[in-house]
Amino acid sequence: MKKSLKRLIIILVIVLAAVAAASVFLFKDMAGKLDAYISQVNIEYIDIAGVADGTYYGEADASVVTAAVMVTVKDGSLTEIELLEHKNGQGKPGEQVINRMLESQRVDVDTIAGATYSSLIIQDAVRKALLGEE
Repeated sequence: MKKSLKRLIIILVIVLAAVAAASVFLFKDMAGKLDAYISQVNIEYIDIAGVADGTYYGEADASVVTAAVMVTVKDGSLTEIELLEHKNGQGKPGEQVINRMLESQRVDVDTIAGATYSSLIIQDAVRKALLGEE
C-alpha cells in the first residue's frame, strides 16, 4: 500500500510539474503575441471632421486581448462608440477609454492606467473603423 501511495504521489508531482511548465510556455507565447501586436499599433490623429457621416465597424485582435466596435460619426463628430466585444484579462477598466475619445473627439487619447493593453486595443479598433482598415 505504501509503495502505491508513493507512486501515486510521484505521478501527481510529475503531472503538476508538466502542467506548470506548459502554462508558463503558453503564457509567454500569448504575452509575446500581445507585445508584438502592441509594438505595431500607432494611434495617430484622425481628423473626425473629414470622416463621412455613417456607422463604421472595426476590430483589433491581439490574441489575448480583442475588441470589436461600431463607431458612429455625424456632422463631423464622434457621436457613439459601441463596444460590441472586448476579450481581456483584467482590462475591463480600459473600456473607459471610450469616454475619453468621445469627450475629446479624438482617437489618440491617453490610455487608462492599469489597462494599457485593453485601452490600446479598443483605440486601435476605433482607428481601424474610421480609416476603413481590416
